[in-house]
Amino acid sequence: MTSRDQHGLSLVPTGAGTTEEVPVSGLVVGVGQWSHDGGRLWITARQKDQVRVQLFPVDVVSRKLLEPIAGSNVSNAPIAISPDDQWIAAVGADGAVTVYPIQKGEPVRISSVRVDLFPNPAGWTTTGELWVFLAGATPPRLVRVEVHSGKITQSIDLDRRQIGADEIAEVRITPDESLLAVEYGVWRGRLELMKGIPADR
Repeated sequence: MTSRDQHGLSLVPTGAGTTEEVPVSGLVVGVGQWSHDGGRLWITARQKDQVRVQLFPVDVVSRKLLEPIAGSNVSNAPIAISPDDQWIAAVGADGAVTVYPIQKGEPVRISSVRVDLFPNPAGWTTTGELWVFLAGATPPRLVRVEVHSGKITQSIDLDRRQIGADEIAEVRITPDESLLAVEYGVWRGRLELMKGIPADR
């Protein structure tokens, strides 16, 4: 959990145990996701006096914040970790989906996915392909991408009417591609008739 001001990070037990604070002095914490082996919590964060957001690992056993991925420059959009815990997909500062190697290596920019469609990582397949949610597409859709070639191998359109949504904010897909979790918003308004307002108002 992050603190209200995003300057703190705590690990909270789901059962018996005590909440432990992770020292993140000087950082503004964004979003996070657990590694699949449970050994690390990956977060997006930035130094208080800087704009650049980076990918930081938290070691769960020692409760320590480790050094960020060198060269990472991301936004506070959702991230997705590959099933083998070797890659992290994030939205770069330029709005493009970029896949960062957790070990040494060069990041891979997914240039086949248009930035103007506001892409967000939605999950990985068991075979290592990346699903990306295109919030700005008409209709909104998911595309499955071969990371190194950039080839789009499948597309799934999302029908907002089916779930009664006015806006879809985030989508997650399971590794076996059988289920989608969708975060959406519904807009509601009210029209009121008011009597007795002076003409000059």
